[in-house]
Amino acid sequence: MTTTTFIKVAVASAAVGLLLTACAGSSPDATTVTVTATATETKTEQARPAPEEDTDNLSESEKDEQYVLLVSTRINTYGIQDSTLSELGRTVCAALDKGIDVEDIVMLAKSNGLTTDEAAAIIAAAIVVYCPWNESAV
Repeated sequence: MTTTTFIKVAVASAAVGLLLTACAGSSPDATTVTVTATATETKTEQARPAPEEDTDNLSESEKDEQYVLLVSTRINTYGIQDSTLSELGRTVCAALDKGIDVEDIVMLAKSNGLTTDEAAAIIAAAIVVYCPWNESAV
């Protein structure tokens, strides 16, 4: 992934976290999620198996692996740590669970430099793996 795309994904993840923080006042049990990343992160990509369709019986780490796999088959994630990507997916689901519209999440991602396709891939993978009950939101 180019440094620009890496920065866009990192900024988008922080922006979704800020959106959740802004909405936290509406719920007494709200959780604030902060995602940070640096431009020095690197990783080597290897071929991965296709993601499983049913994630209900997976452990949290297996869900993280499936999410990263699903996102990385849709967009270039080179240079972004898996933990940063999975935290972004969980943050998207937390936003959806709080009633934030998918369109608002896409607009926030786009205003922070992601394309519509990149935002859609991140959101769709999050719903498939972490919060399938939000499928009707798309």
